[in-house]
Amino acid sequence: MGVTQYFAIARRRWRIVVVCALLGIIAGAGYSLLQETTYTSSSQMYVSIQTTPGSNDAFQSVQAAQQRLVSYASLANGEAVTQAVIDQLDLDATPAEIGARITVGYPPGTVLLNITTTGASADEAHALNAAVDEQLQALIRRLESPPGGGNPAASLSVVDPPSEGTAVSSSTFLYAAAGLVAGLALGTLIAFVRDRSVRTVFTADAASRALRIPVIGPVNAGHPADAQMRMVRTDVLAANAVSGVKTVFVTGVGADSAPVGNALVSTLIKAGRRTILVDARFGRVAATGEGPGLGEVLIGAVNTIDCLSGSDTSDLRTMGSGLVDESSVNLIASPRFGKVLDTLEEIADFVVVQMGELDGSPEITSAAQHPVVAVLVVQLGGLDASEMDSVASGLIEVATAGIGVGVSDNVTAGEVAKSGSGGSLWTRITRRRRSTAGVHRSSVPNSDTGHPIGLATPAPDDVENQTDQGNGAASSTESVEPRELNR
Repeated sequence: MGVTQYFAIARRRWRIVVVCALLGIIAGAGYSLLQETTYTSSSQMYVSIQTTPGSNDAFQSVQAAQQRLVSYASLANGEAVTQAVIDQLDLDATPAEIGARITVGYPPGTVLLNITTTGASADEAHALNAAVDEQLQALIRRLESPPGGGNPAASLSVVDPPSEGTAVSSSTFLYAAAGLVAGLALGTLIAFVRDRSVRTVFTADAASRALRIPVIGPVNAGHPADAQMRMVRTDVLAANAVSGVKTVFVTGVGADSAPVGNALVSTLIKAGRRTILVDARFGRVAATGEGPGLGEVLIGAVNTIDCLSGSDTSDLRTMGSGLVDESSVNLIASPRFGKVLDTLEEIADFVVVQMGELDGSPEITSAAQHPVVAVLVVQLGGLDASEMDSVASGLIEVATAGIGVGVSDNVTAGEVAKSGSGGSLWTRITRRRRSTAGVHRSSVPNSDTGHPIGLATPAPDDVENQTDQGNGAASSTESVEPRELNR
């Protein structure tokens, strides 16, 4: 995985990271407040070398003193000194415990030894420092004295006597900062594990693997980018070139498919394709569109051509949903709907049908017995892989070709620039008209149980506005090579 993928996981699971970071800050600050107050006492000692009377070699004396500093520093918190301190102060502690409370340092280029001790009280820290100074001086005096007696070769003298104990408060800020860093690290780890254990589909590639069709994305849910819709158009034109299919079903899998359908129509018109947009969103509740439309055509009340807006020479013509009731809903799954599509295909290059939400509308799968390209608009981050496959597998199986569009409510310009199609175009091109019995296996519910519907009437005016803007520039007919279409 690359750095960008880790950032993407952190962005998807940011709540986990933020909660862990806050808990880390609270834990760090709490730990700091619970710490007991400690006290320190400091002293400084001077190393001197015994020189021969009449000798003027001060430089050699300084060198000899500096060479002894390292050894003296080790002796200060060694067992010989600490045990003597325990005996002197009658402490109930081990030499190792007393040694941990002694810090020794020596500034470079000097012959000074700095000793710092800690204690639970100011008096304890001061007494410990004084005892260390005293016992270290005694030890050095014994070690540096010649066997036969006489003055020691080196000695320690107290320059700064032990200071009064000073309280050392723990830094709440530093502990909180350490907790923040630890919380961020832990939160990122949990987010990564969580992201890998939950199969929610967040990317176009993951959606492509779940549906086994190419999925273009991420696409802005409300305003699909023109560049991305041209990729969808390319796949539609490829399917048309291979199989001659002219009808496109645009349906949603946990997403509103209308904006993608309208944008697809716009790109087809810009490519010089005469297109008819049909509103067949018969999915949820009963609704009535303005004027006669597909509902009246299906029940035989009006002629198909009479329900189209625009003239015969228009690049875009539309058919509203019309009157929607249970009868018209069920007729979506009947051969009569296929005949309507046949009629529309005779007068247009493409027929784009807004089918609405796929889940709960088995009529959409039944209607795909007519040769169609299924454009499935999937909500990234909304379903897991198994749910997505369960909803869409029936339509993908019977459709002539399947194309996915992964939509998200928050898509940056960088994501649009890098968006592409996940996987190869998985299709089954066939010119044979499937029978209804062949399509409706046990996985497809009986159309008689379909829900009466009607999402809101589509916005053909919006599409016309888009296409009017595109018609200002000269449009050219594209020649598209099919991309890995399997016969």
